[in-house]
Amino acid sequence: VSAAIAPTGTTLLSLQSGGAVTQAVAGTITETNLAVRSAGAITLNSANDVTTFAAVSTGASSALSFTDANSFTVGTVDGLSGVKTNNGAIALTATAGNLTVSTTPATNGVDAGISTATLRAGGDNNLLTIAASADVKGTGGVTLTADRMDLSGTVTATGSIATLKADSAARYIDIGGADSNLATATTPTTGSLGLSNAELRRIAATTVVVGDATGNTNTGAIGITSAIDLTGPTTATNLTLTNKVGGISVGAGVKVAGALTLTANAGAGAVGAITDTTAGTLTDNVLAGNTVILNAATGIGVSHTGVFNPITVKTTQPNGAGLTATNGSAGTGSGDIALVQPTGVLMINNGGATITNTANDGAIDLTNLNGTISVFNTVQTAGNGAIYMDARTAGAGENIVMNANSLVRSGAAGAGTGLIDLKA
Repeated sequence: VSAAIAPTGTTLLSLQSGGAVTQAVAGTITETNLAVRSAGAITLNSANDVTTFAAVSTGASSALSFTDANSFTVGTVDGLSGVKTNNGAIALTATAGNLTVSTTPATNGVDAGISTATLRAGGDNNLLTIAASADVKGTGGVTLTADRMDLSGTVTATGSIATLKADSAARYIDIGGADSNLATATTPTTGSLGLSNAELRRIAATTVVVGDATGNTNTGAIGITSAIDLTGPTTATNLTLTNKVGGISVGAGVKVAGALTLTANAGAGAVGAITDTTAGTLTDNVLAGNTVILNAATGIGVSHTGVFNPITVKTTQPNGAGLTATNGSAGTGSGDIALVQPTGVLMINNGGATITNTANDGAIDLTNLNGTISVFNTVQTAGNGAIYMDARTAGAGENIVMNANSLVRSGAAGAGTGLIDLKA
């Protein structure tokens, strides 16, 4: 398409090619309904203006990309339903508008086969919708980007990663809550991207990643506001929450079958902390998984040397790698690492799991309310940071267990003068 197309007297344009379909920058397409059939790649990335779009590329591994200047819907046009490739990458972009994958007779509303599917509803507060009974498939990985999402349908990234992130920089993400456009204390001007438990359970993937700390979509604060349970047979195995600014607040529990990772220090200059929103309670808001990995720049909970408010964790053994926590970066940052496990073995395994606080003089505080603390790797602070371990809360019979791989030390190479206090 070398020049602009804007047919009059019709609401449907159907393009067919035995080869590739491309367009020049000036070759925009303006039409209510657009269908594209091609034996090769489809590349339509100018400022098109289409209401409903459907396309198929039958060439092996041929990519398909379409950009609309504002809102559009993936639907049925001229007998063609959805957007599909023969295992080629799909990229659909509404530059400044809503993007909807509607329910169609097609098996998958968007189907990239074993390749990747990337969908973006660009612009402040715009909405990405996967309608009920619709599916977005890309077993090479699926990426969804929008300030608001309605995931009434399903996402199929089986064996790969599904990434969900906001389009606007520093936008708040509400895990367990609803989308919001309203200015509030926690979302002052940009609203929030809400992802409910039901929506997250409709994603089939090895790992679901929520948030971003790269490019122009640096995720702001993340809040876990309602319980999340991804332990079902068709849900994601692992869940990662990641951001660069604003930290991660834990106001409800999260449970996964595999690895649960919270990263509040992604990217250079990160300043995030991981905090519990209900001070004074030790057994609620449990972060549970076969493995629990926590990373922050300015603290993970608050140790008992202050107003004791740890992060509650629960790792499952014997299959899991146990607990890993890292705070600060190369002697920078601030804050403590304070963790409590309500029951079972609090495990720092020799499979690479460590507890490391590199913030100068930041403490490590590990408590098990009803079980053993097993340290089979490194627990270490920088500077003169203290280390506390307490496995005695339930009374006699609970132990702190170490082996030949165990290393508990204050300061680099053990040169610190911080207290090491073990109670069992």
